[in-house]
Amino acid sequence: MTEQDSGRMQRIGEQIARQLAMTIQQGLKDPRVKLVSISSVTVTRDLGQARVSITAFGTAEEARVQVAVLNRAKDFLRCVLAKKLSLRVTPRLTFVYDEKSIQAQNVLSLINKSMHRDAPHQEDEIE
Repeated sequence: MTEQDSGRMQRIGEQIARQLAMTIQQGLKDPRVKLVSISSVTVTRDLGQARVSITAFGTAEEARVQVAVLNRAKDFLRCVLAKKLSLRVTPRLTFVYDEKSIQAQNVLSLINKSMHRDAPHQEDEIE
């Protein structure tokens, strides 16, 4: 894949992400899909597939349910994309939960715990 192809796939992925975000927020009526954020969209070179990584706020179980709901609605979402985007081929969608967000939350939690644990020692050093 050339650098030009890579840039094109990235731009298409960004277009898909923007449109999906609006459609999920405004057009998806399922109450189980609450706060969902699209982390990234990776599109294959032939535009046949798009892997949509999402971050769902709430518990891990709620996130799994939201991913399942989005995967059940993927045909509807693909149809909306086909109408809104001017692409020759509209990719088939696959929604996956972005594990990186959980890892980032864990790292932030560890940093916060460490800072709170060290805070009393820092006050002693200042005096």
